[in-house]
Amino acid sequence: MPTDPKKLHDIPRLRQTGDRTRELVSQQNNAAEALLSNPGPRARASASMTAQAITQIYREVPASHRGGLLARVAGPQGVAKGTSNGAVIAAVHRVSRNDGSAGARDHAVVQSIAGDLGAALTDTGATTGMEGRPPYQLPGIQAAIARVLPSLHHTQMERVKALSDSGVVGPAKKEERSRTQELVGRMGIHDMSETTLLAKASPQEAKISRDKLDRVIEPLQGHMSGSPGEITAIADAAAGDRRPFTRGMEGRHVGPLTGGSRAQTEAASALASAFLIGQGFHSAVEVYESVKKHQGEDIFQGRGDRGKRDASDVAGNGEATAFISDLMKRHTAPETREIAASLKPSVSVSSTRSNSAGTLAKEGIFPITPERPGPHRGTDSKHYGSIESRPRWH
Repeated sequence: MPTDPKKLHDIPRLRQTGDRTRELVSQQNNAAEALLSNPGPRARASASMTAQAITQIYREVPASHRGGLLARVAGPQGVAKGTSNGAVIAAVHRVSRNDGSAGARDHAVVQSIAGDLGAALTDTGATTGMEGRPPYQLPGIQAAIARVLPSLHHTQMERVKALSDSGVVGPAKKEERSRTQELVGRMGIHDMSETTLLAKASPQEAKISRDKLDRVIEPLQGHMSGSPGEITAIADAAAGDRRPFTRGMEGRHVGPLTGGSRAQTEAASALASAFLIGQGFHSAVEVYESVKKHQGEDIFQGRGDRGKRDASDVAGNGEATAFISDLMKRHTAPETREIAASLKPSVSVSSTRSNSAGTLAKEGIFPITPERPGPHRGTDSKHYGSIESRPRWH
């Protein structure tokens, strides 16, 4: 009796080798790298507020817990693996200043930590990459986040989970995805990025059902992701929104996304997408539903019962790449956007290439932002502002 293809899993980059898919990979990677390298003013402001919140949370956390707070970003699977807490926080400080001194790796670090903070609050039980944080530290970290960002209370985070948990946006994820135990360094989706502006992360490699890989043109990487919800909830709360992440979907009850709130929402979504794509964690179609919900749109509205369907069933032929890439480009500084647009998609990838940033990270030498050093500033709190002093949306 033949084996059900849904139960046969393969590594996406080894099975999705068609030219059209690889064109989409390159479009995503180029747009993500451009945004992280040179975000536009809205994205820089959003990242700065997120970084300021992280700085305050780091100070609120007991000193003995600070390593746990940064366990994933500086751990074996993280974007700053092998790096000291001081070097990671220095990257956060550069982003917080919003003076142009932050580089792509700095922005990746901030988005990564935001995701970890959001995950700590949703507390789904996921432990991937968190081996460096003992379970007893979680309540202290959660309490520190609550003191700095009170809008992320338990009820609100339950709303976030109800909209964006990976089990919600990927209802068949448990059956369609498995993981290898090996930690595989990669850069960009399908490890096709040639950039040295980011350091390689080394997450466990995902394997996805052959059935899904064979019928979806959009590149897959790790299956559907709830991470955009966790990252943007932190960004929204840091910007003063009292309904972080969920405002778009709850607009008729709490006020719609208009003006500054919409601009902040889009910038936060663009940064989260750029981080997840640029570092090779999740592809455009995998973040698509969470990003759409952040902006107030249910991709299955009017499509009947979704059943086990996910974003790949409604935006799997290039639609997700077009939408997410355009979002990232709109929040990239114009000069960088023009350069990225001139890059031709590549349909070949060398498995033997050297990546200097990945080598530095592997060796524990992590100059998080070597490409654009900025003016030195101290770490006094006056440089980071007050979360509570910002205008809040009701």
